[in-house]
Amino acid sequence: MPPGPLELRIVVESQRGEIVDSSTRTVTIPDYQRTTLAIGTPKVFRARTAGEFAQARTNPRALPTAGRGFSRTDRLLIRFDAYAAGGVRPEVSAKLLNRTGQAMTAIPVQSTPGQPFQLDFALAPLAAGQYILEIDATSPSGAAQQMIGFKIGS
Repeated sequence: MPPGPLELRIVVESQRGEIVDSSTRTVTIPDYQRTTLAIGTPKVFRARTAGEFAQARTNPRALPTAGRGFSRTDRLLIRFDAYAAGGVRPEVSAKLLNRTGQAMTAIPVQSTPGQPFQLDFALAPLAAGQYILEIDATSPSGAAQQMIGFKIGS
């Protein structure tokens, strides 16, 4: 799609083809030729076992979870891209924040050229509650930030 606004019309139909609901939304397609720095939408993969984690880690086509409620026994793998002007790979960092936005700990970011950035994040050390994962990217052309809110159940 060319850069600029794009109008999306979403239509829900019944089995008989009748329109049950519809919605129209406008999204802006960024101009990646002029973008100084951008972070793509993070994909969150939930693993309940070591086998599930190994599959998510080695399968670039693994399906992410849509939910943001997890158990303390879960382990998360988070993948995202970050783009900077001129094809420069930005510096990326991540940290865990509590529900009031105070920094708790840094989360190591795995960076392999030509691959999305990754975070490997075990939830076992955390108490039940609400948290925010903050992702920051910097390059000579600017800075960008992405946040992911999630909840750990008891």
